[in-house]
Parts: sequence; structure tokens; C-alpha cells
Amino acid sequence: MGGKYKPYPKYKASGIEWLGDVPEHWDVISIKRIVNIINGSTPKSDTESYWEGDIVWVTPSDLSQIENKYINSSKRRITQSGFYSCGTSLVPENSIILSTRAPIGSLAINKTILCTNQGCKSLVLKRESISLFFYYLLLISTEQLNLLGRGSTFLELSSEDLGSFSVPFPSFTEQQQIADFLDREVGKIEVLIAKQERLVELLTEKRQAVISHAVTKGLNPNTPMKPSAIDWLGDIPEHWDVISIKRIVNIINGSTPKSDTESYWEGDIVWVTPSDLSQVENKYINSSKRTITQLGFYSCGTSLVPENSIILSTRAPIGSLAINKTILCTNQGCKSLVLKRESISLFFYYLLLISTEQLNLLGRGSTFLELSSEDLGSFSVPFPSSTEQQQIAEFLDQETQKIDSLIQKSKHMVMLLKERKTALISAAVTGKIDVRNQN
Repeated sequence: MGGKYKPYPKYKASGIEWLGDVPEHWDVISIKRIVNIINGSTPKSDTESYWEGDIVWVTPSDLSQIENKYINSSKRRITQSGFYSCGTSLVPENSIILSTRAPIGSLAINKTILCTNQGCKSLVLKRESISLFFYYLLLISTEQLNLLGRGSTFLELSSEDLGSFSVPFPSFTEQQQIADFLDREVGKIEVLIAKQERLVELLTEKRQAVISHAVTKGLNPNTPMKPSAIDWLGDIPEHWDVISIKRIVNIINGSTPKSDTESYWEGDIVWVTPSDLSQVENKYINSSKRTITQLGFYSCGTSLVPENSIILSTRAPIGSLAINKTILCTNQGCKSLVLKRESISLFFYYLLLISTEQLNLLGRGSTFLELSSEDLGSFSVPFPSSTEQQQIAEFLDQETQKIDSLIQKSKHMVMLLKERKTALISAAVTGKIDVRNQN
């Protein structure tokens, strides 16, 4: 951790590989000597009288969504009769609630009496110990706890394996000193992380606003405006048209070869899905997770899409998009927009990028929303001249590149700060640094 923090005067081997050497006066003991491990359970889901009661009932999902160290509530609650029906147990305050399946390692300290489902175990401290010290210790032990997990469908950590997990055990006073130190120092780092994350949010909003203004209002602030007659569009430059997108593009549907026919798969034809689009990091797509063969292509009725078309996800979710820089085809969750009149792909890419909300309003379906070719084709868009489209596209390329660079710097800073936070916690709770005189 650099020169700011000193090591302890003397160390000894812990006998635990991941722990390494520990301060000479610390113990290393199994966690079952420090805590009672309490299991959870779930009332029958189809018995209404068991649910929507007053008893907090924590699941791994609840733990994964908390934003600080503490948990006071749960998404679902159970009734007294639900509690007695299933054999879960009430857990006293200041215990550690740990997710032990799907995933292993999410955790929090409870600030209210509660119970859990079988995906969690509660660690109730039974000897003079500080919850917060062991919270921090388990926080940096996720990898080790996962190594103890067993199961083929999903990993689960048993009470026995958790109980045998060896941990460093300093004195009560020292646990308190380390917990206080980490609360203070980690708090400072988290403030810096929050500032950088907020900056990313603001820059992302600015990026969206810059794109939206350019593609709907143009670049000349002195241009006379006229009503577009489209609510979300508002006023547009007087010399622009508003036309349905089907007048600008041919909309091509996709399809999927039979999944159980091996000869249809792992070929040379790029075959794009909404999942591929959602993972594109810039504006362009050249590849896909899965490819199909010529046989697969001819078997299913998908179509080849020429370069510089716009590939748009039209289900699960609606609105992910990219411009293709290679000839490809798609599955039925995408539609390809092939420009058929003098138009600039990049202009319409930016336009559709800020139209996600509007496109979702056009979606239909009960299981999931899907945007039909007809509804997409009737979507009205502003239409400047191709020269102006080009100018706007070039302007936005420059401006978004500047903003994207700032966003990446902030994201990198967040990553470094999170690494520093983890390293500091690890060094303090395993005794690699002596923080006794830091308070």
C-alpha cells in the first residue's frame, strides 16, 4: 500500500495460502468458532396468507442491490404464519447476512431483526467480535468463498464449508480500530468514486443532448424554424422535411436457422442478434458471437445486408443499433435499414440513437415488446439535405469523440479507485498494514 502505512513489527505464517503471513499476535481460526451460522427458508409461494406481512425476508437478490453496508428491508416480506410454516429463523441485529448461492459473496449487516431464504446464511457473532471487521474481511474473500462452493447447476456454499473457512482473528480492540479506520478511509474513496460516477452520468446526458439538438435543430442557431407537427420533435429548421422512414430505407427482416442442425452453424456468414448489438462499443459492427454457413443461410430465409446499413434491435430490447462495415445477416430480433435515397447512414444512426424512447412506444406485445416493420416504417423523422446530413454527422463524430474520451477517463478513474479500495481493505483486515495508530 505504498509508504503511507507501516507493516506490523513481527509476522508469522498463517498456514493459509490466500492469507499469507499475519501479525505474530493474531490468531487464525475457523469462522464457526466466531459465529453461529443460521440457515433460511421460503414459505410456499402459492399460499397468499404467507406473504406481504411485516417480517423482513432477505434473498440474494436483495443483498446484490444494496448500496452500502447495511440492510433494513427486503423486496418481499412474509407473515407470522409464513414464518412459522417454513422453518426460517429470526436473526438479531448486527449479524452478517451472506448470499451463499447465485451468487456466493454478496453481504450486508442487518440493522433490523429479519429472516432470510435458503440462498442466504446469517452469521451471528457469538464471541467478543466486531461485525464490521468481519464484514470487511468477507467482502474481500468472495473468490475464496466461491472456491468452497459446490454444485453442478449452480455453486452453493454449505454451512459446513463456510464454518470451516479460516480467518484472521485479532483482539476485539484491534478489530474495532481496523473497522473504524476502514470506515473512514473507505468512505473517502467512495466519495471520490461517487463524484466520478456522477460525472459519467452528466457527460452521458450532455452527449445525448448534443446529438439530439444537432439531428433535430441543425447546426446553425440562426436558421428560421417551423413546427414539425411531431410532438417529440418540436420545431425543426424551415428548409427540412419530415418524412416516414420507409421513404428513406428498405427494411430487411432477419431469421434463424434450426439450432439443432450442426451444418447450419459456425460458418463464414456474420449473423447479428440483439445481444451482439448491445455489446457494440462504438458505432460499427463487423462480427457476431455466432456465425452461420451457406446452408444455414439458405435454410431460414434471412437476407444479406449491404455495408453501411443500420442494424437495429427491434425486440428484447428495442433500440440497440450499429452501422455494419461488412456484409452480414441478422436474426428475427433485428431489422436492417438499407438506405435507398441519397442519405448518410451516420446521420440516421445518430437520429435513431436518440429515438429509443419513441421507438419503444411503437413496440407491441404482451410477453416482450416488438417493433414491426410497418410501425418502424411509419416512424416520422427529420430529413435535411444530404450535404447537411454529412455536416451534422461529421460535427457529431468530433463532439461525441471528445465527450467519450472524458467518459473513458472517468470510468478508468472509478476502476482505479475501486481497486485501491479493495487493496486497502485487504491489507488492513489481513494485517499487511498496521492501522492501530491511524485513528
